[in-house]
Amino acid sequence: MEKYKLTYCFDALCGWCYGFTNVMEAIYSKYRGKIDFNTVSGGLSLGERAGFINDVAPYIK
Repeated sequence: MEKYKLTYCFDALCGWCYGFTNVMEAIYSKYRGKIDFNTVSGGLSLGERAGFINDVAPYIK
């Protein structure tokens, strides 16, 4: 039987994504032998709003 696949897309600067870390760790711990996990780090800003971390970090703080 083929394993299920779970792809978790997140933004490393997103507070909600950071807060979800414990949930993802628990899911991974419980299902790591039954599910293939994949993570994709992306950004919340697109187009002209996208930029470098050094430029937006002061705003996030």
